[in-house]
Amino acid sequence: MIGVNGMMDCQDEREPMREDCETLAVSPRRLFRHVFLRLRKFAALAALALVLFVPQSDGYHLTPVEEIAFERLFSIMEWEAVNFPRKWLHMAGNLLPGAKPTREERLAIVDDYLEAARRADKEERRI
Repeated sequence: MIGVNGMMDCQDEREPMREDCETLAVSPRRLFRHVFLRLRKFAALAALALVLFVPQSDGYHLTPVEEIAFERLFSIMEWEAVNFPRKWLHMAGNLLPGAKPTREERLAIVDDYLEAARRADKEERRI
């Protein structure tokens, strides 16, 4: 037991001192560590109690604007569920020989894209 004076007592103060019992000196560092560990345990238990016993709100309440837009909200989980099979079919199709375009075909695709982008810029400037 650590006393108020920073000494560790080996017996109760109400009993007379025994010959085989010595009072052990406790360093301030060890006393601080002991107190700090107890405070840390108490803080952790208090935080856990707050998390477990403080009531949480039950539901999510939509604003009028959110109610109108609710049907058109994006859901990543729904998108993954819909597109998951398509993704794996595409990857399996790329493993087949001849499924990937040749270098010339890829260059033609890039040229078509750049030409379309130039035409779009030209039309945008014209307007």
